Amino acid sequence: MNATCTSRRSYLLAGFLTSTLTVLMLLGGCDTVSTDPESEVVVEAYLIAEEPLPQVRLTKSVPATERFAPEDAAVRGADVVIQRLSSADEVEATYPYEETTPGVYRPVDTSLSVSPRTRYRLDVQTSDGTAVQAETTVPDTITVLDVANTDVVYQGPEQPQFTIRPAQRTDRSNTYAFAITSQLDFESLSEEELAEELTPFYADAYDPEEEQISEFKRGSSPLINEDSFTFNDDGTITLDVPWIGFAFYGSNRVTINAPDENYYDLIRTQDAQQGGLAPGEIPNVIDRVEGGTGIFGSLSRAGATITIERPSGF
Repeated sequence: MNATCTSRRSYLLAGFLTSTLTVLMLLGGCDTVSTDPESEVVVEAYLIAEEPLPQVRLTKSVPATERFAPEDAAVRGADVVIQRLSSADEVEATYPYEETTPGVYRPVDTSLSVSPRTRYRLDVQTSDGTAVQAETTVPDTITVLDVANTDVVYQGPEQPQFTIRPAQRTDRSNTYAFAITSQLDFESLSEEELAEELTPFYADAYDPEEEQISEFKRGSSPLINEDSFTFNDDGTITLDVPWIGFAFYGSNRVTINAPDENYYDLIRTQDAQQGGLAPGEIPNVIDRVEGGTGIFGSLSRAGATITIERPSGF
């Protein structure tokens, strides 16, 4: 994968449904975390409200000048648990994990699901004695009341819209993002056939010699804050799905996501990395992992299918 940090790439992050290496690429491929040359444990896990407990991926960071190989960087033989915490910071339940593939840990009990409005703690003890901890508070669930314009012409007068009941507020204003996944058959269609289905922005950017077209299958919008909401009289809000998130014509699965503080801070500071700031002005990514780096975040989500049609002449 071409891991250069471009503004286009920021929209290609699967955002709240990333591939398991996306955050690792950010940590190693852009000057995001620190200048400390020592290797750190990199955590990657995403709890999703009312969905099963997630996998936890543990790797060792590598210098930006070195190639990242997941099989070589995997943290093997760690003791991993996730704990559910009470409002009084007491442990209500402990969920043990087991290593299923190198560096990938999954819950022993796969029937458990993530509770919204609940705090969770990740506790990792590596075989060399490194202790890593992180906490997240899972956002409230999103209630989608209506999805308008589900079959539209790309960049036409009618834009896809979600009307939702806002999630329970936190200390900051509500923030959302859209994750968009093309439903084209990437297994049977050739790269040339898939390229013919790219929307104009991505068709202009696509270079088959530099990247695989499958990298465009999943994309996301930037973070959307209250300045972009339409507040309705009944207390609901309406959000437009940004056209920039649609890489392909045809059927797309669109998910609206409410991130926790950890994910919110990671994305907004990662966006600043790609904003063209001068050296010395670029803030470090905020990762909130003690004893290591990475992301232990959470979100709530809900979605719908949107069909994007070609404009006349395309």
